[in-house]
Amino acid sequence: TGAIMGYVGGIDYGFSQYDNILTPKQVGSTFKPITFLAALEKGVDPCDYYDNYLRTYKEHEDWQPKNANGRYGGSYSVHGALANSINTVSVALQMQVGVPKVKALAKKMGITSPIPDVPSIVLGTADISLMEMVTAYASISNGGNKVSPYIIQKIVDQDGKVLYEAKPKYGESVASAASVKKLQQMMGEVVTSGTAGSFMRYGVPYNIIGKTGTTQNNGDGWFIGCTPEVVVGSWVGTFDKRVHF
Repeated sequence: TGAIMGYVGGIDYGFSQYDNILTPKQVGSTFKPITFLAALEKGVDPCDYYDNYLRTYKEHEDWQPKNANGRYGGSYSVHGALANSINTVSVALQMQVGVPKVKALAKKMGITSPIPDVPSIVLGTADISLMEMVTAYASISNGGNKVSPYIIQKIVDQDGKVLYEAKPKYGESVASAASVKKLQQMMGEVVTSGTAGSFMRYGVPYNIIGKTGTTQNNGDGWFIGCTPEVVVGSWVGTFDKRVHF
């Protein structure tokens, strides 16, 4: 609904007064579900296959997006590419859908930070806040409804009179229910057998969907996990990007 249940902006206010939830950072592969949702809306099917080839995009200054695992050849289904965070296929989808449509969808989902007009946005090169990303993922986990985050539930005076009470309401639908359902299933595979597969060893007794994200040289680490009721977003990193994981 947008109600904020927990908020930890940093580890020690005496050490740093930055609010890491509101400070924009490169989001890495946590951006991929937005591009994949745009592709589903365009008619791409989760079972469609794309070649896993190392391509050079001459029209984009000889840009050559590489996979984190360094493996190429063969092909991946769309759902397999998201589960395993395959960059070659993700970029192919981004090129097929187009940057304007992905940016428009991101805005519709609650992302307000500026997003550059380049296809590398699918790999998370844009600087976006954790608050914005959790807001966007809420519209995935709740079935496609945009939410507006809020912290104050109710204000009551000393006599028990309610001075204010939040009345959350969903905004516009960000995508069709069918496309969102497909994306939910794909993001479930991220946790059960994909890049977040190690999550299962902790015995969390819920069905979780989500997405991992790392930035260049592992300078930032992200995980956003969702159930139908709750979204939890987390970022780890340092202000000095010479420090890597």
